[in-house]
Amino acid sequence: MLCHTVPFALLHLGQPLPIGLEPPPFALALPPGGGGSGGGGGGGGGGGGPDGWRPERIGSVESARYPIACHWLEPEDEDRCPAILEQAEDAWAAQVDTIGFNAPVPDSDGVLDIYLTDEGTGGGAYTYGPSRDAVTGDGKMSTAAYIAMDRDITDEEMAGYTIHEFNHVLQYATDFTEPTYMIWESIASAAERWTYPELDVLASYAIDFQYAPWMGVLGDGYFLWDEYEIWSYYEYGGYVWAFHMDEEWGDGAGSAGRELWDLAAQEGFDNEPDVLDAYDTLTGDWRAAILDLSVERARMGTALAPSWAPWTGPSYKVAADALSWTDLPATVTPEVGPYQTGTVYVELSDVPPGATLSWTIDSTSDVSWGGVAVQGSSEVQVLGTTGSFTADQEGEVRIGAVNLATPDFDGDDRLAPAGLTLHIEGEEASGGDGGASDGGAADGGAADGGASDGGAADGGAADGGAADGGAGDGGAPGDDEADDGKGGCSTAAGSAALGLWPALALLLVSRRRRGVLR
Repeated sequence: MLCHTVPFALLHLGQPLPIGLEPPPFALALPPGGGGSGGGGGGGGGGGGPDGWRPERIGSVESARYPIACHWLEPEDEDRCPAILEQAEDAWAAQVDTIGFNAPVPDSDGVLDIYLTDEGTGGGAYTYGPSRDAVTGDGKMSTAAYIAMDRDITDEEMAGYTIHEFNHVLQYATDFTEPTYMIWESIASAAERWTYPELDVLASYAIDFQYAPWMGVLGDGYFLWDEYEIWSYYEYGGYVWAFHMDEEWGDGAGSAGRELWDLAAQEGFDNEPDVLDAYDTLTGDWRAAILDLSVERARMGTALAPSWAPWTGPSYKVAADALSWTDLPATVTPEVGPYQTGTVYVELSDVPPGATLSWTIDSTSDVSWGGVAVQGSSEVQVLGTTGSFTADQEGEVRIGAVNLATPDFDGDDRLAPAGLTLHIEGEEASGGDGGASDGGAADGGAADGGASDGGAADGGAADGGAADGGAGDGGAPGDDEADDGKGGCSTAAGSAALGLWPALALLLVSRRRRGVLR
């Protein structure tokens, strides 16, 4: 993986440069009107021009519906361009015409360029644009961008790549200075389903998202690697966050994703409003929204998984420390405390019907705390360090401690885990076998209960290793490069690593690997 000191935006996003691009032909710090190649059109290759560096190409074909061109590098790829153009047309119709994302900003020839190439793609795809505001005074930091797709992407996989990268183009058309990586990849991944409902968004990404619930919605897989050597596609699995947000505060078809981006946009390099500001405006209260997301993450992988996350089975359950009813009273100290917006979970098995669980969070951190408890269709959400929950059937109960940050926390502030100790007690229902369980008496009030079918995901501890492993593409290292790739470059998740927004140069959003049409 190539990591450079510039462009600064890539490091701020935790993004690598495209694999295979060497500095000489690549304008790392592109001045206004700086070097690179021109946009669409048939022959020619990389070189000077107003739109920055472009991949080589020998021919192209344009869409009859929208200003989109597909370029090819090898003659045998010419026949693939009509299908790619059709996918891009469908993406434009769904994401721009229907959902309402900002249309692509025209480059010098007014055409959105898609390149079939092996330059800089690393087996996947990337989207790229210069860091200059296309229109002053419109309240946005918008710029033109192009898409590069690897020639080795199969026809079966190509639709997912095209749709995902097209959404990145629309993000460039809204706010190319946005430093929080999660909003880029989670919304682009969700846009795949918003465009083609039958598209498999790769459920394995959801596994990665569930593996580290303590990371919250402001971190990413690069941060997980740098800090804990956990190889993860966490930010892509952030479509769980996007789908939940759209189901609760959108139309279920993508309107919340578009609104989140619009609310996060600003003119200038001062990133206010940030993602958390936008999330707060969209939901009415970001802390309440995070508590609700924490409940739904606890249901994933069970028979009562939400409709937007229909996967069942142990792999999709949220990572949790496992306890039994007979272990109570118990004290749990997570190996990794939750970051701002993150949650740590404990799963209690064999909770008898009618039993009441109560918990207390002890922490030296000055963050605000919340708590959730989930059993089947029943739930409790509380603000503060104490809470209780009563089950009406025997089964597993998941309790989560949620880091709701300090009152003055800003979405661009440096991320940090908050250490805690979770004390859990249990009391059996009156009329049972004689009062308190081995866990002793609880002092909390009753909440409505329900049955669960789930068991705990394993761990939650950040002890290294991949959640689903695999090769990165489009800027991420392959299998043979995994350790050197993320381990060798000091990148991090947006605000997690850098508290100040540096001077912007070129911005890149890369796609690692794609789902397929079922």
